[in-house]
Amino acid sequence: MRIFLAFPLPEEVKAVARKAVSQLVKSFPKLPVLWIRDENLHVSMEFLGDINQAQLLVFNDIIHDEVSKTPAFEFQLGKLDCVPDFIKPQVLILRVKEKDGNVSYELRRRIQQRLIANKIPPDEKSWIPHITIGRIKKPSELNVNFFEQYSVDGTAWKAEQLDLYNSTLTPEGAIYEMLKTFPLMK
Repeated sequence: MRIFLAFPLPEEVKAVARKAVSQLVKSFPKLPVLWIRDENLHVSMEFLGDINQAQLLVFNDIIHDEVSKTPAFEFQLGKLDCVPDFIKPQVLILRVKEKDGNVSYELRRRIQQRLIANKIPPDEKSWIPHITIGRIKKPSELNVNFFEQYSVDGTAWKAEQLDLYNSTLTPEGAIYEMLKTFPLMK
């Protein structure tokens, strides 16, 4: 199983993502992009990759323990961007930040500490909260000016749960199966 944790998005945030995709398609019509389907939009938190059933059970317990003592908080959309850079972009994203505080970072830190204590390797990449809206199929340079001029409305929403997913890769894109929902404290 290819496992990851993510915060789901409300419909109004998905609408902003759709608008960004529409503008990108108009501005870069020949850009070879695999656009992310609405039902797959989320803010990823931790990617564990391939784990076995025993590890999944431990992971479930860790997530339940840590999420149940974490208060709900607000995310806010940031700017349209790409990673790793504009010269060789691979992924088109909408950046996300917490409106106040660092609740999500602290939650991720605690989860990773518990994973290490249970001999389950955590995601070693540094985490920058974002919504992936497209994956570029072949290297293409992008116009930085478009990204600097494109305005995202700063939509805010309350993160009230963290979802556990299994990801199956196909030539048409990933298929996500939600395995479990972990509510944050109200």
